Amino acid sequence: MAIDHSAIIMNTRGGVGDAAVAYANEKVSRALAFAPMPVLQVRVELQRHPNPSLERPALAKGTIDVNGHIVRAQATAATMDEAIDLLEARLRRRLEAMSSRLGNRQRRTAVPAEGEWRHGDLPASRPAFYPRPADERQVIQRWTFDTTPLTIEDAVYELHLLDYDFLLFTEADAGVDSLLYRPADGGGLRVARSSGTQQDRQPKGQAPSGDPEPAPDLTVDQARARLEADGEDWVFFRDSATHRGAVLYKRFDGHYGLIAPAGSRIEAPV
Repeated sequence: MAIDHSAIIMNTRGGVGDAAVAYANEKVSRALAFAPMPVLQVRVELQRHPNPSLERPALAKGTIDVNGHIVRAQATAATMDEAIDLLEARLRRRLEAMSSRLGNRQRRTAVPAEGEWRHGDLPASRPAFYPRPADERQVIQRWTFDTTPLTIEDAVYELHLLDYDFLLFTEADAGVDSLLYRPADGGGLRVARSSGTQQDRQPKGQAPSGDPEPAPDLTVDQARARLEADGEDWVFFRDSATHRGAVLYKRFDGHYGLIAPAGSRIEAPV
């Protein structure tokens, strides 16, 4: 279902020109033709990072509200036109996946096979992190996630449509805060939980596989220290004060973001 170009909300940063904006409008509009339901809103962000040392300084992000269902994708590349081309392809494939799921009226009872929702998709093109000195980094963005319980199957579907590296959710079967994530080594999806014995909850042969140990109990300061020491992009932990799952992650600009359950009050340093 197509949408008028004027309905696409465009945000640019870093000296992105009018030609790139027009090209993004055209390409994203093409992807919208694959939407299986009415498109309520479209937001596109184009950003060119000023750091000349980055291999892929151009970032293109798109978020589509398809009748209340959010579809998201992002891509980085050496040029803005290339990033926009990759964004169009990723949005189109996610909309096609939504159409396929809606077309199957029988709800599945088994967890999808490993990699199912990414079959045939383009390789991930994640933004490089700005190498901001550690003493300048701040927790400047705080998000909450919907605590409505999800099955692992639904979490896999959401992770795919939202184009995230990880998804924090409350697991319906286990009743705990869990993290579905893509390992850095490119292996199949995995799930980590904030408490309990992981292997006891993971039926044999099902994917994604569960981590053997629950998330560590940490404060936000301790999670930050671990993030900086290990060189990872994010850390999943159980907050020592609230006993709820949370994720501290690196943002594109070199600062940190914090995700916690809606209604929890996790104290985070500025």
